[in-house]
Amino acid sequence: MSEAQPVQTAGDQRPHSIFGSAPRIVTERLILRAFNGSDYEPFKAMMAEPKVFEHLGGKPINDEEAMRRLSMYAGFWQIMGVGMWAAEDSATGELVGQVGIFDLHRELAPPISDTLEMGWIFAARTHGKGLAREACDAVLDWIQANIGACDLFAIIGIGNAASMKLAERLGFDRRDDAIYKDEPIAVFLRPA
Repeated sequence: MSEAQPVQTAGDQRPHSIFGSAPRIVTERLILRAFNGSDYEPFKAMMAEPKVFEHLGGKPINDEEAMRRLSMYAGFWQIMGVGMWAAEDSATGELVGQVGIFDLHRELAPPISDTLEMGWIFAARTHGKGLAREACDAVLDWIQANIGACDLFAIIGIGNAASMKLAERLGFDRRDDAIYKDEPIAVFLRPA
């Protein structure tokens, strides 16, 4: 695992790592790495799976949105020093998910701005196998080693019981629900 000293940007009270790209993290079954252009098709396919998109707006993403998200995931690291990792099955080399931390400046009521958010999405074929937990644990370890103690939010679709259960196992506590894009959303906080 790479090491970095926490730094702050002007006017920002949150610590940021000094990474400009997702550092490689190897777990028992996964390789967490930077997204790249070859991830476009498998990423788009994963985001078109009904069990994946049902809690992410209710419809699959189109080609444009898939490219926008991949570009955004790479850009997070350049702008914030943190971001999303591609989760690759170490045995097969397949893209099986995404996990990371970011601040999208979401228009939530009540707001969660100026606090990092953690998110994860995994392919339907991986559900129930503990891969999301394995990836999230690795990211939380990375945060502790490279950023230090910090609050983390997670927002989860109201009907996504599996992600809510995972959030609780990761140390997140459910707070009052919020409104996001005119819909209720569950808000979780993992205090520093």
